[in-house]
Amino acid sequence: MKHSSERLTECDDDLKRELFLYGRDLDCGNVADKYKSIYCERSIASLEQASSFCGQLSRASYLIKYRICSELFSWWIYEGQHSEWSAPHERLATLTRTATRSIKAQFEAMNAGVRGDVFIRKASIGDQLVNIYTYSREAYDRTMSRDGRLVAPSVLEVNNTKSNGLRGGCSYLYVVSPELKLFACSKPMFDSQLISGLEYRGVAVKHPMIAQFSDLSVLCAGDFRLIKSNSGVVLGVFATRASGHYRPGIDSSSALRVVFQAAFALGHRERILVVGE
Repeated sequence: MKHSSERLTECDDDLKRELFLYGRDLDCGNVADKYKSIYCERSIASLEQASSFCGQLSRASYLIKYRICSELFSWWIYEGQHSEWSAPHERLATLTRTATRSIKAQFEAMNAGVRGDVFIRKASIGDQLVNIYTYSREAYDRTMSRDGRLVAPSVLEVNNTKSNGLRGGCSYLYVVSPELKLFACSKPMFDSQLISGLEYRGVAVKHPMIAQFSDLSVLCAGDFRLIKSNSGVVLGVFATRASGHYRPGIDSSSALRVVFQAAFALGHRERILVVGE
């Protein structure tokens, strides 16, 4: 069985190759395609520089891949608005999937080891058996309870009537409860905070603090980014399962799509990308 760092190297190589092929195959007859071609070249250079200067497992390289993947998915969504949804740009779709594998491999390598202070049980959701992750109440009361009370006013239960205030182009920390409710910290998280972490009222926001409204139990946790039209309509959702506290598994992805589809009134489940599916 390959070590996580070996899988990460292979995923990075695949991503650079697909970026090169996509950039090469673009018809640069218009400004948009020329921009994409230049973006692909710069992304390859950024990946190589991040690995050389910051380290393959650095948060800087994770941020670069996150930006690449979310940008690619946005292009995929926007192109789907102008063509048959069942036939998006084939190379772009392949590249987007490759980018998600690279993000997943890096997150797993960065967070290798035993999950602490979390208890796992099985539960049925529809016809699917999934894991439910519960953070230790004792650990929460000892290390997060006070800060959690400060963070509580920022937590929003997201549904179709309460999502208009969430912005496109930035990320939000979220958890999904065992009852399939979506809770998010309403303070937007910009790219630099994917490295430094999100703060609210001087307190570092952590997923168990958001999960205080679901008895510290989650089906999934991570961050999501909305892709919106110029008029503010949600066109797609880019989501990760990147939670260092809960580390949810891939079994939650199907239910997660249903939750996001309902929360943002999305007609196509294909417009929801869960990294690492």
